[in-house]
Amino acid sequence: MRKLVKKIATVALAASMTAAMSVSAFAADFYQFVGNPNLFGDADQGNDKIGWVPTVDTQNFTAVDGQDDLYVYTSTYALPSDQTPNEDPKKDPMNLSTQFKVLADGQDFAWNYQMCLGIPESAWADNQSQFKVVGDFQPGEFKVYMDPKKGFVCIIQNNKSVELNVRYHSKDEESWNFVALTRKAIIGDGYADSSVYFKDDEYKAFVDKCLGLGSAAAPAATAAPAVTEAATTAAPVETQPATTAGTGVKSNTNSPKTGDVAPVAMLAVLAAAVAVTVAAKRKEA
Repeated sequence: MRKLVKKIATVALAASMTAAMSVSAFAADFYQFVGNPNLFGDADQGNDKIGWVPTVDTQNFTAVDGQDDLYVYTSTYALPSDQTPNEDPKKDPMNLSTQFKVLADGQDFAWNYQMCLGIPESAWADNQSQFKVVGDFQPGEFKVYMDPKKGFVCIIQNNKSVELNVRYHSKDEESWNFVALTRKAIIGDGYADSSVYFKDDEYKAFVDKCLGLGSAAAPAATAAPAVTEAATTAAPVETQPATTAGTGVKSNTNSPKTGDVAPVAMLAVLAAAVAVTVAAKRKEA
Protein backbone atom coordinates (compact mmCIF):
# COMPACT_ATOMS: atom_id res chain seq x y z
CA MET A 1 0.00 0.00 0.00
CA ARG A 2 2.86 2.39 0.83
CA LYS A 3 4.40 1.76 -2.59
CA LEU A 4 1.09 2.61 -4.22
CA VAL A 5 0.85 5.89 -2.27
CA LYS A 6 4.40 6.82 -3.27
CA LYS A 7 3.64 6.15 -6.93
CA ILE A 8 0.53 8.31 -6.81
CA ALA A 9 2.44 11.13 -5.09
CA THR A 10 5.21 10.97 -7.70
CA VAL A 11 2.77 11.12 -10.60
CA ALA A 12 0.82 13.97 -8.97
CA LEU A 13 4.04 15.96 -8.51
CA ALA A 14 4.97 15.42 -12.14
CA ALA A 15 1.51 16.54 -13.21
CA SER A 16 1.70 19.75 -11.19
CA MET A 17 5.17 20.56 -12.55
CA THR A 18 4.04 19.98 -16.14
CA ALA A 19 0.98 22.18 -15.66
CA ALA A 20 3.06 24.95 -14.09
CA MET A 21 5.51 24.91 -16.99
CA SER A 22 2.68 25.10 -19.54
CA VAL A 23 0.68 27.81 -17.79
CA SER A 24 3.74 30.04 -17.51
CA ALA A 25 3.77 30.27 -21.30
CA PHE A 26 0.47 32.18 -21.31
CA ALA A 27 2.17 35.52 -20.67
CA ALA A 28 4.16 37.07 -23.48
CA ASP A 29 7.83 37.87 -23.01
CA PHE A 30 7.32 41.33 -24.49
CA TYR A 31 4.72 43.53 -26.16
CA GLN A 32 5.22 45.87 -29.10
CA PHE A 33 3.73 49.08 -30.39
CA VAL A 34 3.61 48.87 -34.20
CA GLY A 35 2.13 51.38 -36.60
CA ASN A 36 2.74 54.11 -39.13
CA PRO A 37 6.29 55.55 -39.12
CA ASN A 38 4.79 58.97 -38.29
CA LEU A 39 4.10 57.59 -34.80
CA PHE A 40 7.83 56.98 -34.39
CA GLY A 41 8.97 60.46 -35.23
CA ASP A 42 9.54 59.83 -38.94
CA ALA A 43 7.79 62.01 -41.53
CA ASP A 44 8.45 59.44 -44.27
CA GLN A 45 5.53 57.00 -44.43
CA GLY A 46 7.59 54.77 -46.69
CA ASN A 47 10.13 53.94 -43.98
CA ASP A 48 10.27 50.14 -43.79
CA LYS A 49 12.79 49.92 -40.95
CA ILE A 50 10.49 51.08 -38.16
CA GLY A 51 6.75 51.30 -37.62
CA TRP A 52 4.93 48.36 -39.21
CA VAL A 53 7.83 46.00 -38.46
CA PRO A 54 7.04 43.19 -35.98
CA THR A 55 10.65 42.05 -35.61
CA VAL A 56 12.10 45.35 -34.39
CA ASP A 57 13.13 45.13 -30.73
CA THR A 58 13.16 48.90 -30.17
CA GLN A 59 9.37 49.32 -30.11
CA ASN A 60 8.75 47.27 -26.98
CA PHE A 61 6.54 48.40 -24.14
CA THR A 62 8.05 48.78 -20.67
CA ALA A 63 6.32 47.66 -17.47
CA VAL A 64 5.12 50.56 -15.32
CA ASP A 65 6.66 50.53 -11.85
CA GLY A 66 4.22 49.68 -9.08
CA GLN A 67 1.38 48.80 -11.48
CA ASP A 68 0.22 45.27 -12.24
CA ASP A 69 -0.33 44.43 -15.92
CA LEU A 70 0.26 47.98 -17.12
CA TYR A 71 2.82 48.83 -19.79
CA VAL A 72 3.92 52.08 -21.41
CA TYR A 73 5.72 53.14 -24.57
CA THR A 74 6.89 56.69 -25.20
CA SER A 75 7.27 58.03 -28.73
CA THR A 76 6.97 61.15 -30.88
CA TYR A 77 4.39 61.95 -33.54
CA ALA A 78 5.55 63.63 -36.76
CA LEU A 79 3.26 64.88 -39.52
CA PRO A 80 3.77 63.08 -42.84
CA SER A 81 6.08 64.84 -45.27
CA ASP A 82 3.47 64.44 -48.01
CA GLN A 83 0.01 65.47 -46.82
CA THR A 84 -1.67 65.48 -50.23
CA PRO A 85 -5.29 64.33 -49.67
CA ASN A 86 -6.46 61.12 -51.32
CA GLU A 87 -10.10 60.13 -51.75
CA ASP A 88 -9.20 56.53 -50.93
CA PRO A 89 -8.96 56.34 -47.11
CA LYS A 90 -6.51 53.44 -47.47
CA LYS A 91 -4.08 55.76 -49.25
CA ASP A 92 -4.74 59.12 -47.64
CA PRO A 93 -1.54 60.09 -45.77
CA MET A 94 -3.26 61.86 -42.88
CA ASN A 95 -5.71 58.99 -42.41
CA LEU A 96 -2.82 56.52 -42.27
CA SER A 97 -0.46 58.59 -40.13
CA THR A 98 -1.91 57.63 -36.73
CA GLN A 99 -2.88 53.98 -37.25
CA PHE A 100 -1.35 51.34 -35.00
CA LYS A 101 -1.63 47.91 -33.40
CA VAL A 102 -0.31 46.12 -30.31
CA LEU A 103 1.52 42.79 -30.66
CA ALA A 104 2.62 40.08 -28.26
CA ASP A 105 6.04 38.48 -28.88
CA GLY A 106 6.18 39.95 -32.37
CA GLN A 107 9.93 39.39 -32.62
CA ASP A 108 9.31 35.65 -32.40
CA PHE A 109 5.86 35.20 -33.94
CA ALA A 110 5.49 38.26 -36.22
CA TRP A 111 1.78 39.10 -36.68
CA ASN A 112 0.34 35.97 -35.02
CA TYR A 113 -0.66 37.56 -31.70
CA GLN A 114 -2.33 40.94 -32.14
CA MET A 115 -4.36 42.65 -29.44
CA CYS A 116 -8.11 42.29 -29.77
CA LEU A 117 -9.90 45.12 -27.98
CA GLY A 118 -11.39 43.96 -24.67
CA ILE A 119 -9.99 40.43 -24.91
CA PRO A 120 -7.12 39.01 -22.78
CA GLU A 121 -3.83 38.13 -24.45
CA SER A 122 -4.39 34.36 -24.25
CA ALA A 123 -7.00 34.78 -27.01
CA TRP A 124 -5.11 37.21 -29.26
CA ALA A 125 -4.65 36.08 -32.85
CA ASP A 126 -3.77 37.33 -36.32
CA ASN A 127 -5.64 40.25 -37.97
CA GLN A 128 -7.14 41.71 -34.82
CA SER A 129 -7.92 45.25 -33.67
CA GLN A 130 -6.33 48.18 -35.47
CA PHE A 131 -6.51 51.63 -33.90
CA LYS A 132 -6.37 55.21 -35.17
CA VAL A 133 -5.90 58.47 -33.28
CA VAL A 134 -8.71 60.88 -34.20
CA GLY A 135 -8.70 63.40 -31.38
CA ASP A 136 -6.61 66.53 -30.85
CA PHE A 137 -3.25 64.92 -31.58
CA GLN A 138 -0.29 67.24 -32.01
CA PRO A 139 3.24 66.64 -33.33
CA GLY A 140 5.42 65.84 -30.35
CA GLU A 141 5.79 63.34 -27.53
CA PHE A 142 3.01 61.00 -26.41
CA LYS A 143 2.64 57.89 -24.27
CA VAL A 144 0.87 54.65 -25.11
CA TYR A 145 -0.50 52.65 -22.17
CA MET A 146 -1.58 49.04 -22.52
CA ASP A 147 -3.13 46.34 -20.31
CA PRO A 148 -2.66 42.91 -21.98
CA LYS A 149 -4.99 41.07 -19.60
CA LYS A 150 -7.91 43.30 -20.57
CA GLY A 151 -6.96 44.10 -24.16
CA PHE A 152 -7.00 47.85 -23.45
CA VAL A 153 -4.84 50.59 -24.98
CA CYS A 154 -4.93 54.38 -24.77
CA ILE A 155 -2.78 57.33 -25.81
CA ILE A 156 -1.95 60.20 -23.45
CA GLN A 157 -0.54 63.49 -24.71
CA ASN A 158 -0.13 66.68 -22.67
CA ASN A 159 -1.82 64.96 -19.71
CA LYS A 160 -4.97 64.32 -21.75
CA SER A 161 -6.43 61.14 -23.21
CA VAL A 162 -6.52 61.40 -27.01
CA GLU A 163 -9.63 59.98 -28.70
CA LEU A 164 -9.14 56.71 -30.57
CA ASN A 165 -11.18 54.86 -33.18
CA VAL A 166 -10.97 51.13 -33.75
CA ARG A 167 -11.30 48.72 -36.64
CA TYR A 168 -12.40 45.81 -34.47
CA HIS A 169 -11.01 43.03 -36.71
CA SER A 170 -8.60 43.83 -39.52
CA LYS A 171 -9.02 40.89 -41.86
CA ASP A 172 -9.53 42.03 -45.45
CA GLU A 173 -13.05 40.59 -45.51
CA GLU A 174 -14.03 42.53 -42.36
CA SER A 175 -15.29 46.11 -42.19
CA TRP A 176 -12.79 48.82 -43.09
CA ASN A 177 -14.62 51.30 -40.88
CA PHE A 178 -12.89 52.85 -37.91
CA VAL A 179 -15.53 53.48 -35.25
CA ALA A 180 -15.59 54.97 -31.77
CA LEU A 181 -14.21 52.91 -28.90
CA THR A 182 -17.66 52.03 -27.57
CA ARG A 183 -19.49 48.74 -27.45
CA LYS A 184 -22.49 50.26 -29.22
CA ALA A 185 -20.39 51.59 -32.13
CA ILE A 186 -18.58 48.28 -32.65
CA ILE A 187 -21.81 46.28 -32.68
CA GLY A 188 -23.34 48.89 -34.97
CA ASP A 189 -20.53 48.21 -37.45
CA GLY A 190 -21.91 44.72 -37.95
CA TYR A 191 -20.39 42.60 -35.19
CA ALA A 192 -22.62 40.27 -33.17
CA ASP A 193 -23.28 41.36 -29.60
CA SER A 194 -22.01 38.01 -28.33
CA SER A 195 -18.67 38.47 -30.09
CA VAL A 196 -17.87 41.88 -28.57
CA TYR A 197 -16.36 41.64 -25.09
CA PHE A 198 -15.46 45.30 -24.76
CA LYS A 199 -17.06 47.10 -21.79
CA ASP A 200 -17.26 50.89 -21.78
CA ASP A 201 -17.10 51.35 -18.00
CA GLU A 202 -14.04 49.12 -17.60
CA TYR A 203 -12.24 50.95 -20.38
CA LYS A 204 -13.02 54.34 -18.83
CA ALA A 205 -11.58 53.12 -15.53
CA PHE A 206 -8.43 52.03 -17.37
CA VAL A 207 -8.02 55.42 -19.07
CA ASP A 208 -8.62 57.27 -15.78
CA LYS A 209 -5.96 55.11 -14.14
CA CYS A 210 -3.44 55.96 -16.86
CA LEU A 211 -4.26 59.68 -16.62
CA GLY A 212 -3.70 59.51 -12.88
CA LEU A 213 -0.16 58.26 -13.33
CA GLY A 214 1.00 61.53 -14.85
CA SER A 215 4.79 61.70 -14.99
CA ALA A 216 5.13 58.90 -12.45
CA ALA A 217 5.15 56.21 -15.13
CA ALA A 218 8.36 54.27 -15.59
CA PRO A 219 10.57 55.55 -18.42
CA ALA A 220 10.14 53.67 -21.67
CA ALA A 221 11.91 53.37 -24.98
CA THR A 222 12.69 56.67 -26.67
CA ALA A 223 11.16 57.60 -29.98
CA ALA A 224 12.61 56.49 -33.30
CA PRO A 225 15.69 54.71 -31.89
CA ALA A 226 18.39 53.11 -34.00
CA VAL A 227 17.16 50.09 -35.91
CA THR A 228 18.85 46.73 -35.72
CA GLU A 229 19.79 44.71 -38.78
CA ALA A 230 17.13 42.19 -37.78
CA ALA A 231 14.37 44.53 -38.91
CA THR A 232 12.35 43.19 -41.83
CA THR A 233 10.27 44.83 -44.52
CA ALA A 234 7.21 46.55 -43.11
CA ALA A 235 3.70 45.27 -43.71
CA PRO A 236 1.69 47.48 -46.09
CA VAL A 237 -0.26 50.01 -44.07
CA GLU A 238 -3.32 49.83 -46.29
CA THR A 239 -3.87 46.16 -45.53
CA GLN A 240 -2.64 44.20 -42.57
CA PRO A 241 -1.10 40.83 -43.45
CA ALA A 242 -3.53 37.91 -43.50
CA THR A 243 -0.72 35.38 -43.67
CA THR A 244 1.91 34.22 -41.27
CA ALA A 245 5.03 36.25 -41.94
CA GLY A 246 7.45 34.63 -44.37
CA THR A 247 5.36 31.52 -45.01
CA GLY A 248 2.55 32.57 -47.33
CA VAL A 249 0.23 30.32 -45.31
CA LYS A 250 -2.90 31.93 -43.91
CA SER A 251 -2.71 32.23 -40.14
CA ASN A 252 -5.35 30.50 -38.04
CA THR A 253 -7.14 33.29 -36.21
CA ASN A 254 -8.16 30.86 -33.50
CA SER A 255 -4.75 29.31 -33.04
CA PRO A 256 -3.86 28.98 -29.35
CA LYS A 257 -0.70 30.33 -27.81
CA THR A 258 1.84 27.95 -26.31
CA GLY A 259 0.24 28.20 -22.90
CA ASP A 260 -3.05 26.82 -24.19
CA VAL A 261 -1.58 23.31 -24.11
CA ALA A 262 -1.74 23.30 -20.32
CA PRO A 263 -5.14 21.55 -20.06
CA VAL A 264 -4.05 18.91 -22.60
CA ALA A 265 -0.79 18.29 -20.79
CA MET A 266 -2.58 17.99 -17.47
CA LEU A 267 -5.11 15.47 -18.83
CA ALA A 268 -2.34 13.35 -20.34
CA VAL A 269 -0.39 13.24 -17.09
CA LEU A 270 -3.47 12.50 -15.00
CA ALA A 271 -4.35 9.67 -17.35
CA ALA A 272 -0.89 8.25 -16.78
CA ALA A 273 -1.41 8.56 -13.03
CA VAL A 274 -4.64 6.57 -13.20
CA ALA A 275 -2.96 3.88 -15.28
CA VAL A 276 -0.13 3.55 -12.75
CA THR A 277 -2.59 3.34 -9.87
CA VAL A 278 -4.69 0.62 -11.52
CA ALA A 279 -1.63 -1.40 -12.42
CA ALA A 280 -0.30 -1.16 -8.88
CA LYS A 281 -3.59 -2.38 -7.43
CA ARG A 282 -3.66 -5.36 -9.76
CA LYS A 283 -0.10 -6.29 -8.81
CA GLU A 284 -0.85 -6.16 -5.09
CA ALA A 285 -4.00 -8.25 -5.63
